[in-house]
Amino acid sequence: MQRLRFFPAFFFLFLPPILHAQPTSLPLDSVWAYVRRSHPIIKAARAEVSGAEAEKTGLSVRFPNLPEMDASMMRVMGGRLYSLTIGGMHTLELRNQVTSRRTIGEAKVAMAQQVAQGIIQKQYAEVRRSYLQAAFAQEKQILLRIKAAEAKQLHDALKERFRMGQAAGFDVTMAALDANRADIAVRQAEIQTEKARRALTLVAEMELGPHLKLVVPAMPTALPDDTQLVEIAWQTRAELKQLTKERDLTTGLRLLSYQNKTPNLQIGAFFALDNTYLDRFTPVVGLRAAMPLPIRNAGWYNNGTAEINRLDHELERINFLYEAQKEKIRNEVLTASTQYRLLVETLQLAQVVEASLAESMAQTEAMYREKRIDVIQYLAQRTRQHLVKIEHMELMQQAILAYAEAELATGLLPMP
Repeated sequence: MQRLRFFPAFFFLFLPPILHAQPTSLPLDSVWAYVRRSHPIIKAARAEVSGAEAEKTGLSVRFPNLPEMDASMMRVMGGRLYSLTIGGMHTLELRNQVTSRRTIGEAKVAMAQQVAQGIIQKQYAEVRRSYLQAAFAQEKQILLRIKAAEAKQLHDALKERFRMGQAAGFDVTMAALDANRADIAVRQAEIQTEKARRALTLVAEMELGPHLKLVVPAMPTALPDDTQLVEIAWQTRAELKQLTKERDLTTGLRLLSYQNKTPNLQIGAFFALDNTYLDRFTPVVGLRAAMPLPIRNAGWYNNGTAEINRLDHELERINFLYEAQKEKIRNEVLTASTQYRLLVETLQLAQVVEASLAESMAQTEAMYREKRIDVIQYLAQRTRQHLVKIEHMELMQQAILAYAEAELATGLLPMP
């Protein structure tokens, strides 16, 4: 699936002078580049990944337990006999727990990265949706301004004919009503455009200057068949990837819990000054070893199986959620795909109507140049043409938004 391409706004004749200005274009890629660099939600997701990487560093330490130092002194009550002992101990893991901890650290990093990717994809989907709505609102406003200008031209022409006694007053009144409705529609479109731009500003957290013009995208390429879309979604959707990483993490925790059932061994050395033997100082150097009881483990009374059982049920829960999420994603993909294809069919029918009207308009212009019809008939035909163009643009907007939703459902967002 390819990224959406962009093309300049529609070109029409009889543009009012204000519409001939060429404002600076602001494509979706530029908006998204700013959001990805500056949005606080995305920054927070990256910070979460950095925290997981820092935790992984700590979990990867080969000897996580610090050496233990101890000192003791014993003296016989009321006597001169005593023993002074200074020693140290270090914990050795009898099972290869460091590998499991490293695996857990890597799983936490991978899970944080996948969560961050899901957040970025969701943010991109919201930005693109708001951008498209604002861009199409802007284009509709342009079309309505053209229509309003032509409605005014038609009204002025009828007024002139009425002054010359060649038109009825009813026609002038109806033309004035049409021109007034067109002006109201332009004002409503301006309000909707400003509302859509403010919504984009809120989502992207960036200010859009009035001189910045949003770029309307072209129609995207066709979607693959539904079976392929579902398979793609199962491979790419962030929700499934997050559950997979959560399962890897839980598996690592279970293995570590199993390894912790075996107590760690402590070994060390000591030095002692002792005069309890033959009433004289006797330096003593020796080695010692200890293996603490596993009372620090959950369920130590039954060899730590309580924590293992809990993690087994957690893995079972994740597996059930994974299958349920797959079915949910499948339904979302099929719904989005059906919606898009229906809109494409409707748009194709509208294109046939617009092509037929364009051919008719070409004939009308030829007759107008040959003075076979007057300016009233010519302007009326142009007004009908612009109404069809507005309907076509609205259908195109719905189709492109539906395509964006289908990409969101499959997890294939064309993020720059």
